[in-house]
Amino acid sequence: MIAAKHVPMRKRRFVLMVTVLAAAGLLAAWGMVWSQAAGSRSDIVATVGNSVITRRQFEDELIHRAGPLLLVRIIDEAVIRRAARQAGIEATKEQVELKMTQAAARAGSVADLELVLKRRGRTVADYRAEMELAALWDSLVRREIQVTDEQLRDYYNKHLDEFKHGDQVRMRLYLGSTRQNAEAFKQMLDAGGDFAGLARSVSEDPSTKDKGGDAGWIERDDYVAAITDVAFALRKGETSDIIKVPDGWAVIRVEDRRPAGVRPFEEVRDEIRRRVVREKLNATRKEWLVKQRKQAHVVIPDKRLRRSVMALLQSAPGPCEESFYGGPPGTP
Repeated sequence: MIAAKHVPMRKRRFVLMVTVLAAAGLLAAWGMVWSQAAGSRSDIVATVGNSVITRRQFEDELIHRAGPLLLVRIIDEAVIRRAARQAGIEATKEQVELKMTQAAARAGSVADLELVLKRRGRTVADYRAEMELAALWDSLVRREIQVTDEQLRDYYNKHLDEFKHGDQVRMRLYLGSTRQNAEAFKQMLDAGGDFAGLARSVSEDPSTKDKGGDAGWIERDDYVAAITDVAFALRKGETSDIIKVPDGWAVIRVEDRRPAGVRPFEEVRDEIRRRVVREKLNATRKEWLVKQRKQAHVVIPDKRLRRSVMALLQSAPGPCEESFYGGPPGTP
């Protein structure tokens, strides 16, 4: 049973029961309202030659063909949102934007994403709401994923080739849009200024400014030759003169150097953890949802609809599991 804290068991069952009954009622009410709106004008939806398709026939087929999967998705959404409320979890704007960006990348661009959605009769707002639900689902499942240090080291040992690197330098970078700005930076540096503090204050490189100019470990192909040729010619602790680069004027300091080899485990531990969690997340989403479905008290009065829905609850994908081009939307 999916239960909110401090709520009696009977009341908790009633809450989800009401949600499902309301969803099932929506399917039936849709046809009823439509019929009433049509009034006495006609009970015919379409004719095919001499055959007549009545509104009643259409409504029955709509409910029993499209209804089960739609109802399962509504039930799943209720299950996920309820579990998220219990856990005090909310989808952040950043999580949703990341999933939207990933969807746009899979589609080709934001414009392509909008075009495909339009062809499928969906809006960007609809899809964003689905991604918000997917973010909640991911957060709930992540809480149940346990990763041990032994698993991380095992992954590392099995994927050593992926952590190999060539000759590297650990570099700090100052970037200025004008030579005058770069000269001012170099003067302050030569007067005893701290490279990291000065870069954090006045560098114009958006990717390293907030890190005090720290570009991390780099190889020759990671930056343009104008930068790497200078960086790899410097010894540990040396600082370059002002150099002209495509985006302006730069000053480089080499903090450390290391020959080609394999990145140490401690350096890649967090990266490996993200990979392992991502792999476990894809496998665990469905398990988590099936478990929650079984614990939910689902009541569906219509016998035919109930049979179809109960069968789907054992096997149907989750409400966000089938993304734009198949597979789970987004990554951790």
